Amino acid sequence: MSTSDSGWNPDWRNISGSGAGTTSYAATSLTNGIEYTFQVRPVYTPDAPGKEGEVKSVPRGPLAAPRNLVAASAGDGELVLVWADPSDITITGYQYRHRNTSDTGWNPDWTAIPGSGASTTTHTLTGLTNNLLYTLEVRAVRDGTGGPSARDMEPPRGPLAAPASLAAASGEDRQVTLSWDSSGDDSITEYEYRYRVSSESGWDPDWTSIPGSRWTTTSYTVTGLSNRTGYTFEARALRGSRRGPEATASATPEGPPTVPLAPGSLDADGNDRSISVWWQKPAGEDARAPVTSYRVRYRQVGTLSWRNVSRANDDDSGRQVISDLANRTHYEVQVAAVNRVGTGAWASARATPQGPTAPPPEPEGDETSDVGTLSTYWDHPDARRNLLQIESCSGSLSFRVIWAGPAQDRRQADEWAAHVNTLGGAGRVSYSFSSSPGVHGGNYFEMNGTVRVEGTSRLTIQVRGRFGSNWGSWSPRSSLYCVETQ
Repeated sequence: MSTSDSGWNPDWRNISGSGAGTTSYAATSLTNGIEYTFQVRPVYTPDAPGKEGEVKSVPRGPLAAPRNLVAASAGDGELVLVWADPSDITITGYQYRHRNTSDTGWNPDWTAIPGSGASTTTHTLTGLTNNLLYTLEVRAVRDGTGGPSARDMEPPRGPLAAPASLAAASGEDRQVTLSWDSSGDDSITEYEYRYRVSSESGWDPDWTSIPGSRWTTTSYTVTGLSNRTGYTFEARALRGSRRGPEATASATPEGPPTVPLAPGSLDADGNDRSISVWWQKPAGEDARAPVTSYRVRYRQVGTLSWRNVSRANDDDSGRQVISDLANRTHYEVQVAAVNRVGTGAWASARATPQGPTAPPPEPEGDETSDVGTLSTYWDHPDARRNLLQIESCSGSLSFRVIWAGPAQDRRQADEWAAHVNTLGGAGRVSYSFSSSPGVHGGNYFEMNGTVRVEGTSRLTIQVRGRFGSNWGSWSPRSSLYCVETQ
């Protein structure tokens, strides 16, 4: 019987041709490597067998190559060798050898697997070079003699690494291209990516397979993004179901080049029959389409027709003087930046050309005909006498100036004259004179007028009277202020 039998197989049978002198017998058709139990007994008469003797033995046969040898990547620089159990208890150990593509021979040659025996079916090799293809052989040993070998080939993989030098670059409209260095690891089965808006915490979408990716893949273009929005991207390699660490990069899809934004800090200042205009470059200039020049145009406030300014140097300078304008007339000025795509948004400002502030004519005649101090008022509910603070000064404003006349006799002048200077955004002025009875007798005199205002501005007013053929002295200067509070 063998160790795998449940009973004697076969049970007692005669040894053919045996007799009193027989001392040996060869059992055949046994299974190598399995221990058998044999019993032998003498037979005196068919009904009188003698006492049996017993012996155990294992048929050896030739050593066989390990079956189903497989080499598989284990840890960093490791390969594990696995083979099937031959069920041969005569095996006293196993040996291995290996070489890689850069070796000229086996390195090392046949080496005993420490502690191996008949039941050994695995061994782990260490200190190998990752991603280098190795040829490996294993054989059984019986009493110092090696049998035939089995062979397999495999590179040790080591742990998966994050994609090296991951970069994200803005591509075409609403796209970002991810790129990374090749790992040289042909065990990578695919890559995954995910992204999110950088200012948000949730990934949308989360990990997604890169279609058709394999170990040689080194780039992928993500589409369907929003232009001028910052994104954070991550990518990682997979080896079957095993996922490696991720690498991170950020980018902002710019989309196709666009026209510039409006110039910044546009300012206009009125001079004598001219306006000086200043501005700065538009914010966020697209380096793919930089500003190459500027357009300047103007129109009188209240009209629809623009006049383009011919620029002597059509470059990116931020200053322009517009000449041959009418003083005390309000103008709107616009400036736009130009690049290779086209003309950008217009920035607007307003200004009013003003002649130089003129002193009043020298008085003639009677110096005693001084009209005294002027009392100046805005005819507006929000005014504090000569100061008006409102959100917008634009429009026509009414004002009133009152004085008593010559102090010595309050006498009526034959004619009144005014001297008005307009500053800032104040433009054309119209006015008229009248007189009214005073509360204590006599008369007081008024100047009622309107001024076209465009922004924060100021008027200075002086009056004098003509008495007969002589003009009196100019009054002290009185001012009206309109201040925008925005």
